[in-house]
Amino acid sequence: TIDIPPTITRGKQVTMIFENGFFKATALGLALEDGFEGEYLRLRNVDSKKTVRGKVISAEEVVIAGQ
Repeated sequence: TIDIPPTITRGKQVTMIFENGFFKATALGLALEDGFEGEYLRLRNVDSKKTVRGKVISAEEVVIAGQ
């Protein structure tokens, strides 16, 4: 079998994009688990230390919708 590496690996810093209606903001997050594009994973906001879930949209970005 072929092992396909995850889009985002645990421990990687990524840009979290927060979207809620017309509001959009970004923050730095730390991936708490591996994730493939289109999947949800847990992240920790580097500034607030809060844990959130987001959808992987690229190797560098995760969308956190309406939290």
